[in-house]
Amino acid sequence: MSHEITILSSGEAHHLSSGQAEAAFVGSTWHGLGVDVSEAMNSEEAMRLAHLGWLVKQYPVYKKMPDGSYVEVPGWKTNTRSDNHFDLGLVKNNYQVVQNHVAFQVMDSLYMDGILKYESAFSLNGGKDVVLLARLPKVDEVVDGDVSHRYLMMVLNHAGLKCIIFLPTSVRVVCANTKRLALNQGEGQILKVRHTGDMNLKLEDARQALLEINAAFSKETVQAREMASKLVSKDESVEYLDHLYPMPKLTDENFTQRRFDKVKTIREDVMYNYLYAPEQQISGIKESRWSLFNAVTQYEDHRNFKGRDVASKAETRFKAITLGQTHELKRKAWNYWNDAVSVN
Repeated sequence: MSHEITILSSGEAHHLSSGQAEAAFVGSTWHGLGVDVSEAMNSEEAMRLAHLGWLVKQYPVYKKMPDGSYVEVPGWKTNTRSDNHFDLGLVKNNYQVVQNHVAFQVMDSLYMDGILKYESAFSLNGGKDVVLLARLPKVDEVVDGDVSHRYLMMVLNHAGLKCIIFLPTSVRVVCANTKRLALNQGEGQILKVRHTGDMNLKLEDARQALLEINAAFSKETVQAREMASKLVSKDESVEYLDHLYPMPKLTDENFTQRRFDKVKTIREDVMYNYLYAPEQQISGIKESRWSLFNAVTQYEDHRNFKGRDVASKAETRFKAITLGQTHELKRKAWNYWNDAVSVN
């Protein structure tokens, strides 16, 4: 599978030149696609630079009968792009569209006393998914020299397959490790808004819930500081790895030497990060629970991902880190110290 960033040729959309990607990124583009901007954007700039100004229009669905006539399909309609008439997906009649510009307004409304800055804005699969990534103002410091930035990602699906999802995520500056904020009693659930009912009320509820995220970020920073204050013994580090990356046993029904060697290598890589990586040797966190947790996230975020080329590997990494297996393992690694083992 190649990259999923939307690229439309000239003629498909009046606002795009041939080969133009619907994407804008701060610092670096996604495998060479999109506009690379020098600093964070406000919502108007992000909409313009990422070419996300198109609308979602809804049309009735028809089926062709044996006699060649067409009849409307009751209960369904199609979401279609206004600029190039690309069909985004079939949806039920109670589906409520949230336009791209409204999604930006929802994000902007979180900080009425300031301007929310966007570091990424792009569409995937022809516009079926629109992704917005905003950096929140506050910086979290675990110890001197070990800080994390707060981000909020919104994924807006126009295909009728997913809710609107919000992913609060911290990014550790020294190594670009990512950690999604654990909501709902640490279960890692994310705020979701369905495309049905009164969308204005639902989006207002979402705004109120998202305003509480800063408190959740602060709570996790307190937990991280507690983790940094607790040293890890050799036995504890082995138990931690056993919890996250259990070694296959010869008696396992599906045991293979290849799997055994793979898990062994992962554990060695994590321990190398923990004991030798400069990011884990910062004064105040060395050989602590926080350092070992970050040794895991460092491995998971920066390991080699499957794909036939750079683009497909980048796509796999994005999906794994934001919604998939990598996030789940990091949540498990975090909860080990904060649930299964008391930080006190």
